[in-house]
Order: sequence, then structure tokens, then C-alpha cells
Amino acid sequence: QGGKGDNGAGGKEAPGGKGKPLIDLLGRWYKHNLESVKKEKAIIHEVFQPDAEKIVDKLIHRLFQQNVQAYLAAILHASGKDKAMEGLRASSSAADGGRQVESFLRNVASAFQKTRELAAGLQTIGCGGIDVAGQVNELFSEHLETYPQIEFDLLEVAFLSQKVKYKGEDLCYDIIDAYFLSAKEAISRCMLLCTEQERSRSVQKLFSSNSSRYASSCSLLDQVYQYLIAMLQTAMDDTDKKCGSISLFSLTSEADLEALTDKIVGTSLDHIFEVVSLFSSYISRLQASVGDAILEDLEPQSLRDKCAESLENFIALLESSVAQALTFGISNCLQVFGKVMKARQIRTDFCPRDDDMDMGGLGKVTPACTIAVQCISAVHRLCVTQLGGPNIVPFMNGFGDNVFQALRVHFGSFTYNPQGALRLKRDLAEYADIFKIVGADGVSKSFDELSEQANLLVVMPESISDLVKEDLKIGESTVQFWVKMREDYKSAKIEQLLAAELDNRKSL
Repeated sequence: QGGKGDNGAGGKEAPGGKGKPLIDLLGRWYKHNLESVKKEKAIIHEVFQPDAEKIVDKLIHRLFQQNVQAYLAAILHASGKDKAMEGLRASSSAADGGRQVESFLRNVASAFQKTRELAAGLQTIGCGGIDVAGQVNELFSEHLETYPQIEFDLLEVAFLSQKVKYKGEDLCYDIIDAYFLSAKEAISRCMLLCTEQERSRSVQKLFSSNSSRYASSCSLLDQVYQYLIAMLQTAMDDTDKKCGSISLFSLTSEADLEALTDKIVGTSLDHIFEVVSLFSSYISRLQASVGDAILEDLEPQSLRDKCAESLENFIALLESSVAQALTFGISNCLQVFGKVMKARQIRTDFCPRDDDMDMGGLGKVTPACTIAVQCISAVHRLCVTQLGGPNIVPFMNGFGDNVFQALRVHFGSFTYNPQGALRLKRDLAEYADIFKIVGADGVSKSFDELSEQANLLVVMPESISDLVKEDLKIGESTVQFWVKMREDYKSAKIEQLLAAELDNRKSL
């Protein structure tokens, strides 16, 4: 049996606990016995040649069967295994029982490590006539007859006690770190105490169930996943509730642009972005800790590889959940944004009469556009502070695509005269500019193309066909989308003009 690390999590008994003095005493006994064997071996070889080796083997056998067995019985009986296991099984005192079992297992691990060191010392001085490693395993078999199930039960209790301790608190790394430390100790003991046949299966079980549901009550990654997803869902529920509680009146009556932007962007994205930012930090910290303190000590290589793969799957699933949460936040943001645009964008913005706007009106963006651009800038600032670096451009592109589709539908609900169409193009140029500024070049280009298509609202009716053929090269459905919004669509008989042009193309 084996493994490397910090003595199988042994020797971690709390200062002042009864385990450490007993283990220290065991170490002194073993050191004394090793020195005694060394001296007696030398004497035996001087006196009892040629049967010296047989006599030494009997001496070593007696050492294990009498002295070491007696030492271990005294040490491990004092650890109170039976009482500890009863406490662990009793739901009313599971936490106390867990601490007792933990103390027992720490003592077992420490005693096992000390006994292995004794065996190694005997091998070093030339006592190789008997299987001392087998003797060690045999001595501990009665104390570990239900191991590693004891470890599984103990880790489940440890996880449960942490849940109770941190219940009702905001997202924090403390509980994840507590999970990690408990699992690290359990896995380290498993590497030390499990038989070779049980070791890989048991360590994998303590590390991850590797299932899509991550529902194991005694696996590190499962418990971390459940905690993080619960916190993410709480943020989504909180955001959804706040967005649903915003009244249309508060959106339409708010005169302060900054306050309005905060209602739209802050309410829908702030909490989710905050949680996602913490997610990224926590996952990186856990990944580093697991790599350094768990994976590094796993043997054989195949076990290390399997656990590393489980960690990769766990991270990939969390990243997918984060992406879904961000999509959810965008959806909520656009719902609130849509209400504002619908309320603030008035008919005369795009179909003004001469007395509806002053001489410079055509060169200004609409008030609704000013609000929208402010919101887009606010979302970008939030990305910079919360998501960081490589995540900013992908998010702004995804967000921008959704904004583009929402605004295209929004613009399709108005009627346009030539003056209003020019003002629409001014708005579209503003949207293209802001998305270019925030790094979403593809979205900016989409607004530029939409502005070109909006020329269908500006040109004379008889020029529509030439514009479509020579410049736009767009499909019939897109042409119909635009021309039906013209104020003169019926009066100029644009439908008949387009139909006649279509007939001419077919005849050619």
C-alpha cells in the first residue's frame, strides 16, 4: 500500500488532543524497538552462525505479533473507534460523531505511517527474511475492515456540517476551501490506507461522481458544483424578481439618464455579473489547489489522469452554466430595455411634420437612441470591471447581436416619411459607432448595413427598384420589410411598382 504526501493526513490531530501524544509515544516505542533489533541482530550473527537469519526472522515475527500488535491495540483502542462510529450513525450527533471518527482515522493513518517507517527501517538494517509490509497490512486489517466506507460517511458529514455553518450567507470561497481541505485529507488517507484494489475506485468517488447531475453527497467536485450552481440560481432568481418589479411608470417618468440606465442595466445584470466574476476567481483557485495538493500526489498515473479529466469536465459544465446565466441576464436586460424604447420612442421621431422639429432636428439622434447608447456603454463598463480581459469582446458581440435584433423589430413598428428616415439613419450611425467603440465590430457593421437598407425609406418611389438592383442586392422579403413602413406605401402604389419590376425580371 502507499501514496505520498503528508503522512496520509495523519499527525493532524488538533494541538492538545489525545491523539498526538499517543502517536508520539508510538514513534518512540518503534525507535526503541528498531535500535534493540539492530543490536540483537549483531549479537545473533556473532553467536548463532549459520542459523542467524532464521533466528532474526523469528525475532522480527515476534516483534510484530507481540510488541507492535500490543502497541497498536492500545493506541487505537484509546482512539475510541466503536464510540465514534456510533456517534456518526446517530443523526442527532452526526457532527460530534464525525469529529470522533475523524480523530480515529487520523490516528490510524499516523499509526500506519509510523509502522511502515518501522518496517522500512527493519529492511534497511537487513531484516528482509519475512514480508514486513504484509505484516503491517495484517496488523491493521482488523481496524479497517469497513474502510473506505468510513471515509465516505465521514466526508458526507463534513460537507453537511459546512452547509449548516454557511447557510444563508452570500457566495464566498470559505465553504469551497473547507470542502477542499476535508476532501484533500480524506483522499490522502485513502491513498495510504486503501488496498491496491480499492484505491482508484475510492479516490475517484471522493473526488467526483463524474455524472452530469453531480449529486454525490461524498464527492468534492459534486458538492462544490451544487453550491456554486445554487448561488448562481439565487442570483438569477433575484435578478428576475427585481426586473419584474420595475414599473413602466418608473421607466417612462425617470428624467435622470444615469438613474434610468441603472434601472435598466444595474437591475438586470449587476448581481449576475458579480456572481460570474466570483465564479471565475473561485474556479481558478480551486483548480490550482486541486492540481497542487491532490492530483500531484495521486498514483498511479492512470488515476491522476482520470481525476484530471473529471476536473476538466466539472469546469466545462460550470462554464456552460455561467454562459446560460449571462444569456438569462441579457434577456432580462432586453426586456426592460424594450419597455423603455417602446415608451420613449414616439411616432413623430420618424414621421415628423414641419412643425414637429426645428431646423437642426434632422442632425440629432432621438432621445430613445441617447438612452440606448448610454445603456450599451454601461454594459461595456460592467464587462470591464466584472468579466475582464478576454471575456469582454465575446460578451459585447453576443449582447450586441441581441440588441440589433431587438432594435430591428422595434424600428419595424413605425411609419417613416423622408425626414424621419434620415433621423433613423442618424440613430443607426450612432449605434454603429458605439458598438465599434466597445469592440463589437461585427455588430457595428450590421448597423451600417441596416442604415444602407434604410435608404429604401428615403428615395423616390420610382427609384426603389434601381436602388435594390444596383446597390443593396437584398432579397424580396427584406425589401418588403422596409417599403411597407413608408408613409407613401399605399398612396405611391409602391406595391404595384415592385410587382411590375418583378414581372419584368421574370420575362427577361
